[in-house]
Amino acid sequence: MSTHTVSAAQADRAIQALHNATWFALCEGDRYTAMGRKAVANSFYNLLPMLAEIRRAIVETPAAQVEAETRLRLVAVAVAAAEAPADDEGAAPAND
Repeated sequence: MSTHTVSAAQADRAIQALHNATWFALCEGDRYTAMGRKAVANSFYNLLPMLAEIRRAIVETPAAQVEAETRLRLVAVAVAAAEAPADDEGAAPAND
């Protein structure tokens, strides 16, 4: 995934795939044969990369947002410091 956001389409795809795998495991998978157990295991195993990607995006997004907010605050402080007039310690205040 190139960005750290999960689109609605990706989330819908993941939910649909999880639903399909669960439905297969509950209704169509034959738990009494090795082939049935393998088919059920494979249906869930195929979901792992997609679920890991979504989890990573969900976990990393808040951290990236906090980091970006921190950088923005630092830039704002630096800009404010640069724009503040230099206060000469020995100079008398100017009266106009």
